[in-house]
Amino acid sequence: MARRTITTVALTGAAAALVLAAAGPTALAAPHSSAKHHHAKNSTKRVTVRGLVANHHGRHVTVFAKTAKVGKHTAHNKRVHLTFAHAVHHSKKVHVGDHISVRGLAHAHGHKFTIFRHSDETVTPAPASLFFGTVVSVSGEQFILNEHTRDNGDREDGDDHGHGGDGDGRDSVRGTSHGGHGSSSHLITVDDADATITVDGSTDTELAAGDTVAVLGEATEDTVVAADVFGYTVAPSFLRGDITAIDGQVVTVGDNQGDDQGDDHVARPAHDGENDDTPVTVDLTEVPLALNGALNASVSDLAVGDKLIVLGDLNSESGSFDADVAFAFNGHDHHPCPEGDDD
Repeated sequence: MARRTITTVALTGAAAALVLAAAGPTALAAPHSSAKHHHAKNSTKRVTVRGLVANHHGRHVTVFAKTAKVGKHTAHNKRVHLTFAHAVHHSKKVHVGDHISVRGLAHAHGHKFTIFRHSDETVTPAPASLFFGTVVSVSGEQFILNEHTRDNGDREDGDDHGHGGDGDGRDSVRGTSHGGHGSSSHLITVDDADATITVDGSTDTELAAGDTVAVLGEATEDTVVAADVFGYTVAPSFLRGDITAIDGQVVTVGDNQGDDQGDDHVARPAHDGENDDTPVTVDLTEVPLALNGALNASVSDLAVGDKLIVLGDLNSESGSFDADVAFAFNGHDHHPCPEGDDD
């Protein structure tokens, strides 16, 4: 094309006039129509994004969007990438797992938005929670979970009430005991793109439909960003209750006192999902332990009164619980999982 242009410029006199005449008025008008200019104009959109921070570095924020509205089009449960222009004020205190809501004007290219003007930006912390249920399907870096219960220590259904019924805690745990579909179960979408995933204790086994999982992360209603996923091909036993005693690495859950609110109880899936307040001891020596969403906690970090959720196997003879992994909440932390903070 360049060599052709040089030849045309070299023509003079009558030859040049003939070339221009042959080209006609369409060729003369071509410079006034710019595809690049037309594309840039159409890429400016009004955007509204609501969801959870999935990744963050400076002015670049990846959001697992519960809702992403671009112009007249709306998508759900999608990762979108936001870049805030230097002229735009941007919240500095952003952590992975935070709730985020952004409205404004952006240059949109697929799922990438450069925000050059915004009318609203809200960032609020989301408490780390534990989500328990059965995998329905896996697609790329997210999966659908039939959720049976969630817990952050304050309430067995967690603080985010948009996810399903607020029935008695004993019923929801009974539903999870067998990996079954309890009355409070419903579908949630989990983003696990940056999560550590183990299945039966191995990171080499892929998560699959039918697996029972415990997901540690944050949620906005039925959308979850996972920090850690613990999967089982065979549903484990499930223990939950208040810590009533600590002796070295051995923790006792339950106190024989009963509880009308269902806060202190033990789920015993090995015994037809019965729930009672019979004390159960758990040896947490070398057992992975998370406190308020932070893994690598130790038993010395726990206190009587903390909520403890343990996955493993109930020893019917001794009444003790053989733990695979444990999660504790003390009700004093309302922030996302610390592992997710990359700011």
